[in-house]
Amino acid sequence: MTHRDLAISERDADRFSALALTTPVAMGYIPPGTVFGFLSAQAGAEWWLAVLSGIVVFAGAAQYMMIPMLAAGLPVGAIALATLIVNLRHVFYGLSLLNKFPPRGLLRWYMVFALTDETYSVLTTVPANTSHRKMALVALLNQSWWVLGTLIGAVIGAQAQITLAGLDFVLAALFAVLT
Repeated sequence: MTHRDLAISERDADRFSALALTTPVAMGYIPPGTVFGFLSAQAGAEWWLAVLSGIVVFAGAAQYMMIPMLAAGLPVGAIALATLIVNLRHVFYGLSLLNKFPPRGLLRWYMVFALTDETYSVLTTVPANTSHRKMALVALLNQSWWVLGTLIGAVIGAQAQITLAGLDFVLAALFAVLT
């Protein structure tokens, strides 16, 4: 099966709303976002900091990595460097989308910022004539799913009075099930 076989045809493109394109991503973002928010709150962070990181950082693996790093008191520079290394792959596959992104302006920079593995997958299947606004809406909805999950988890985590013993196994099991 080729990439072309998986792509949405131009004839069918108008039938798929941005919401329909991002619904599968929601199913993959809300559960781990909820776990991230929960773990962040349980590690002692204010609930709103978890949500803010989903808005400002928006890099799932890096956000998970930040929890023990922040808890250990590592400097922000070390955390930023680790985040850069973890997300370096985005540079390589992001280059293939530069011609699809708006040529300049804030919309282009948002698209570069919001490029995740899942957003990349969706954007590479839409027809070449898909509007920049629709592509940006797909990216924004994908980020919103993550932030929603984070908010749910952070609020629950801020209220829950449980120990984190064994939660590391639960997180590994969650990713195994999602895979």
